[in-house]
Amino acid sequence: MHSTPEIQDLVRSIKTAAVSYQERFGRALGVTGELAELQAALLLGLELAPPRCPGVDAYEETPSGRRSLQIKSRRVLGRGYAGERIGKLGSVYPSEAVLLVLVDAGYEVIGIWEADFAKLVVHKDAARGIPVSAFIRIARRRWAP
Repeated sequence: MHSTPEIQDLVRSIKTAAVSYQERFGRALGVTGELAELQAALLLGLELAPPRCPGVDAYEETPSGRRSLQIKSRRVLGRGYAGERIGKLGSVYPSEAVLLVLVDAGYEVIGIWEADFAKLVVHKDAARGIPVSAFIRIARRRWAP
């Protein structure tokens, strides 16, 4: 996916609205996952999968072919990501890799990591959600600001 001024304006508007909503009502708006997927696609040149495509959030063209990716996200607030876990992996339709997109309180991307799906599903905490710190230890960093 390629960025355009219109897409950048839309992303900026969603971030602003989400922060304002939380300040006003004291609860998150629930856009972290969608924003993370969109921002990962823009930053890494991915193609977003169609909505409700089981186990796949995006595709990446590589010299060896098209790879399917799941994208997980976490919004990191003041305390960092200690104790945070990623959501369960969609294992019925496994992807080749999983991206973890961490965003700050203002929904700005602070890092993207990638791990092989096969390495994650055998992790001792896979059934209840792998801790973010464990995911980062297994993964390689794909993007940094």
